[in-house]
Amino acid sequence: MARDTLDQSLRLMPTFTASLSMRAFVCELLNQSDAAHDSVRRLRALAPAWTLEQGQRSMALFFRDHPAMPSVLAALKKAWDETPLEPHTA
Repeated sequence: MARDTLDQSLRLMPTFTASLSMRAFVCELLNQSDAAHDSVRRLRALAPAWTLEQGQRSMALFFRDHPAMPSVLAALKKAWDETPLEPHTA
C-alpha cells in the first residue's frame, strides 16, 4: 500500500524528491531491492547534489519519535549504498 501510494505520487509529480527517497526505503523494507535501486538512480539523476545525509536528516525529522525511525534510516542507507553510481557520459 505504501509503495502504491508513492508510485501514484510520482505519476502525478515525477520530480518530487521526497517521494523518491521514501520509495527507496519502502522498497528496501519490502525486500524489493531492484525497485529501491531504481528510486535511488532516479533521485541521483534528478538531483545530483542530493546526498544520503540530506535524506537521512529529512527522514529523521519526519519519523521523529517514531519507533520505525532506525529501520527507515538503515533501509535508506542500504538502498543508497548498494545502488551503483552511474558512469558519467559526455
